Amino acid sequence: MSYLLKLLLPLLFASTLLNADTISKNKIISHIKTTVTSQTGNSYQPTLLALYQKSNFKPFWIDKQHRYQREKLIKALDNPLFNYKKKPFDLPKIKEFYYLLDNNMVDSSQKASLYAALDVMLTNSFVRLADFVVRGDVDWALVQKKLANFEDDGQKVKAVWEMQTKPIPKTEALYSAIQSSSVSTYLHSQLPMKKRYRALVKMLEKYRSLENFPAIPYTKEDPSYGDTRRKSVELIKKRLQITGELSKEVELDSDYDSTLQKAVEKFQESHNLQKENKISKVMLYYLNQPLQHYINQIITNLDKTKLYPSSFEGEHIEINLPDFGLRYYNGNHKPFKSPLVVGRLDRPTPLFSDKLEYMTLNPTWTVPNNLVKKDLIPALRDNPY
Repeated sequence: MSYLLKLLLPLLFASTLLNADTISKNKIISHIKTTVTSQTGNSYQPTLLALYQKSNFKPFWIDKQHRYQREKLIKALDNPLFNYKKKPFDLPKIKEFYYLLDNNMVDSSQKASLYAALDVMLTNSFVRLADFVVRGDVDWALVQKKLANFEDDGQKVKAVWEMQTKPIPKTEALYSAIQSSSVSTYLHSQLPMKKRYRALVKMLEKYRSLENFPAIPYTKEDPSYGDTRRKSVELIKKRLQITGELSKEVELDSDYDSTLQKAVEKFQESHNLQKENKISKVMLYYLNQPLQHYINQIITNLDKTKLYPSSFEGEHIEINLPDFGLRYYNGNHKPFKSPLVVGRLDRPTPLFSDKLEYMTLNPTWTVPNNLVKKDLIPALRDNPY
């Protein structure tokens, strides 16, 4: 949506919907009732019906006094904080209806039905947006099914992920948000893991604004600190400038100097790579990942926040498997962190959330049967001595 169109939309909505007040309210109410009850193929129809029953099928959005909440909803539908996947939520159709009404392109006998359809469409878009904020659009049941059938090299893998999915937003809360003109406030209150979620959305917007990454060729010898006249170094500098590890003021030459080394270390740290005074082939692999790969990663992490509450308890332990790290939090403080050993691909660490009731210091350790069968016995067979 262009900047000009964004400016014009609120004005367009205001001028158009003032006319809704001049049309028989009873006609609009009748059409709303017919429209809602006929949407049997819409999975949100029960929620829509419950909302309109609470208002005796009176419109929520199209009257003059609804202008403020109408504008708030339109902005929310296009706000990446709530709609980071840029889902349409019927916004193109809503604009089309506004255009037809604003330009008097609808027969007077059809206006009541169109206003009713528009009001129901706006309500449906709000319900869908709220549900996306709370639950997202990932089919977690399908994810669980795929985990149950997960295999590695033809071998069955036991992968456990204890998910706590959320229900659809409550009708009472949705109705209250509409009636009190607090649509935006309500949506903000439903954001999961607010601090991290906002940081991820901010990062997503940053990556979406970046230019495509250059392809960096692999070389026989890794570019190392102190090298000069290495053609690939210039491309590496360009790549690191795009994502911000290297200042854009740095000259794009072919010398591997101390400034580049600092940028390389930043990249290595952020990607959990071994700190080296060179650009290894492993690091080059990550540098050559396309921009869309990182965008998809951020979106996936945003999707996963839907499985968590708005915040954790003040004192909690968090284990980040991809980061190989354990962190202990006490309020806003992080007094302890530690590296961690995690499961292999064919024996992944289970994902779960539970209460820690006690801790055993310096415990004895007995080799589990699983390790005896899958590791020790095969190793002894290969080398019995």
